[in-house]
Order: sequence, then structure tokens, then C-alpha cells
Amino acid sequence: MNFIGMAGKINDKMPEWIIGQSLKKRQIKSALVLGVAYKKNVDDMRESPALEFIKILSKKKIKVDYHDPYVKLVKTRKFKKTLKSVDIKKINDYDIVYLLTDHDIFDFKFIKDKSKLIVDTRNVYKTEITNKIIKL
Repeated sequence: MNFIGMAGKINDKMPEWIIGQSLKKRQIKSALVLGVAYKKNVDDMRESPALEFIKILSKKKIKVDYHDPYVKLVKTRKFKKTLKSVDIKKINDYDIVYLLTDHDIFDFKFIKDKSKLIVDTRNVYKTEITNKIIKL
């Protein structure tokens, strides 16, 4: 059995599954992706799942932006336009926030206080008990 190959296939399906779980029974018109870098505190986007998140959300007709202090512009073949990191101060303008990269520079208290709904994929809010944080 090829466990590495199987793990890769599971990882490839995670963005679609996470988005599906987070959108259940919710009317979401706008989303903010926090962190497009592959791992925290770097600007490397190679193999970052964030690009797939943006693509899937866009296909669902959800307005999607991203914020990443390390990645100011995203230019890939997946998008027909260049995406630019938005100001995190506008976080309250979005119906849902996907926390994909847990950069140390992020103010997680600000994110929690100002977001309407957070999907925490990095377990940043593991001790928080609130219905505004979805832990996936």
C-alpha cells in the first residue's frame, strides 16, 4: 500500500471538504483567506492549499480576497488576474474568514474579535468555545 500517495490524495481533497463543511446551512457571499503561504512566517506559496481555496470559493460565486503579510501579490495560471493582499482591518466586511496560515505576525485576538465567522484550520483557537469559530 502506498501511504504517501494516499496521504497526498487526501490532502488534495481537503480544501473542497473544509469549504463544504463551513458553508453548510450558511448564506455566505464573501470570504477572506488569511495566509496564502505554504507555511507560517515565509513567502513561499509552492503547494499552498490557499490557491485551491480561492479557486473553489470563486467557482461558488463567493467574493474572495486574501490577506498575507508575506505575500503581497498572487500571480498564477489558476487565476486570470493578479490578486493583491487586502488590508486586514477590513476583516469585518467578510461573512467568513479562513485561517489557513498561522503567521506569528497575525494578531489572533483582533482576528477573533473582528471576524463574523472563522474557520480555524491551524488550531489557533483550540481552547476557544464559541459558535463563531469552526474548528476543522
